[in-house]
Amino acid sequence: WIRYNCLPGQFRRDSLITNLQHLDSNFYAFLDAYINFSDTNIKNSSAYLVNSSQIYAPLNQNFSYQFQAFDPDGDSLSYHFVQPRHRYYQCGGSNPIGPVNILYKLPFTNLEPFATNGTFNWDSTNATMSFNTSTVQNPLITIIIDEYRNGVWVGNSSRDIPIVIVPFNYALP
Repeated sequence: WIRYNCLPGQFRRDSLITNLQHLDSNFYAFLDAYINFSDTNIKNSSAYLVNSSQIYAPLNQNFSYQFQAFDPDGDSLSYHFVQPRHRYYQCGGSNPIGPVNILYKLPFTNLEPFATNGTFNWDSTNATMSFNTSTVQNPLITIIIDEYRNGVWVGNSSRDIPIVIVPFNYALP
């Protein structure tokens, strides 16, 4: 397999993110893809998300969101929730340190990646997350979309998803 990733100098993380530590100007986005080239006959196009790349969720209401991806090759897809990663450039240097996981601010973890009062749930069978939060915040989560063709893993790609928790005066559909 081969790893591809975006040019890290082009995309810095938003300083408004509330659930991750040390997001300064040296923390670059790290979005990567792995492609299985063990069989040179396999041609693969990456799956991509068809729904919004930024999620707005209501304050003090149950919220559920299902990630939906499309694969141009018709591959079977599975989704995984992972800790966000980054490439870090130290002192303006050109050699990256990383990729490494970004530490969550305490008390957040992969099981509770942002303030949801213990209600965060990730269902990998249908790529759905649900939660209820009483905190206005701007967390960031990352998902990986794995692709399988005839039961053989052919690649994956990661996607950062910013979430904006805002007060709503009405119930969302």
